[in-house]
Formats: sequence, C-alpha cells, structure tokens
Amino acid sequence: MGGIYLDLDMKCLKPLDFFLTVDWISPPGLPVGLNNAFMAAAPGHPFLKHAVDNIKRFDLKWISLYATNM
Repeated sequence: MGGIYLDLDMKCLKPLDFFLTVDWISPPGLPVGLNNAFMAAAPGHPFLKHAVDNIKRFDLKWISLYATNM
C-alpha cells in the first residue's frame, strides 16, 4: 500500500510530507542491512517486496546485532 513507517520510539521534529513524494527511503543498517526503524515507500515499490521476499536468504544469524538491522 505504501506509506511511512516509524518505530514508536522515534520523535518527529518536522512534518513528514516530503517522504510521501519519494519512491523508497530508509537509513542504512549498521554495519550492514536494512534499518526498519524508519521506512517510506511508494505503493508497490519493488525494493520493499524484494527485501521481504528474501529476508530469510540474507539472515546472517548475527544475533549480537541490534534488532533494528534486518
């Protein structure tokens, strides 16, 4: 469906309207991965579908990493 996702512990300091104009945006996960604390995507964006479809394939079992890095 597209839209904006923020973790509940995120605080907005400015309006999020800009993010409704982008195809896909998310900060990088460090040291690797996709950070799922903030994401914005256009409806049907292929990258988000690719990430969800392949999450098991890229699971490196790095259990010591902070949970926001997928």
